[in-house]
Amino acid sequence: MLKNIKRIEEFLYQIQLPKDTINSGLEHLEKYRQHFFKWNQTHSLSRIQTQEEWVDYCLDCLYPLSFISPLESVLDVGSGSGIPALVWAVFFPHIPFVLVESKGKKVAFLKIATLSAGLKNVSIQHSRIEDLNFSNSFKLITFRAVGSIQTCLQLIAHLRQRDILLFKGQSAMQETYNSKTHHFKFYPHGRMLYLYHQEGENYG
Repeated sequence: MLKNIKRIEEFLYQIQLPKDTINSGLEHLEKYRQHFFKWNQTHSLSRIQTQEEWVDYCLDCLYPLSFISPLESVLDVGSGSGIPALVWAVFFPHIPFVLVESKGKKVAFLKIATLSAGLKNVSIQHSRIEDLNFSNSFKLITFRAVGSIQTCLQLIAHLRQRDILLFKGQSAMQETYNSKTHHFKFYPHGRMLYLYHQEGENYG
C-alpha cells in the first residue's frame, strides 16, 4: 500500500469513521488504485499521472464528507474513472451507489474496478443521465467534471429534486457569479470549490 495513503487514513479518522471501516476501505481502495493505473496507461481514463496526484484527488473527493448530510444513497453522474463515487463506496459498503457513464471504455473500467474491489453496493448504468428514469429515490446526486453548473442542473431536471453536490475547481468561482446558484452553499477548499444544495433549502 502507498506510503502517502496515510493522508487519506488521517482524514477518515478526522471525520470519525470507525477504525474497522477505514481499514477495510483502504484495502478495497488499494485494489481500485491498482486497476486505475493499469487502465490509465493504455486507455487514458484521467489526467492523473502520479501516485501523489491520485492521493490528492482522493482527498479532494473525500473532503465533502465533512460537511454534507450523512450518506443514504448516491447517484453519480458522469462517473468517468470512478472519482468520487468508487472512492466513497469503499468506505460506505452499506450505502447504495449508482454510477452513470456514457463512454464505453470507462464503463468497462468501472465494472472491472468494482468487481476487483469487491464492491457489492455499486451498480453501473451505461447511459446518459437524461435517458434514465429511476423508480427509486436517491438522497444525493453528485457531479464532477461534467459541465457548467447550469448544464448539470438541466441534465437532472427530469428527476425529483434531491440533494446535489457539484465538484468544481476554484477557477469556477466566476461561473458561480454568472449562474443561478442561490440554491447552493459554497465550500472552497484548497484547489476545489464545492457547491452543495440540500433539498428544500434556498440560500439566497
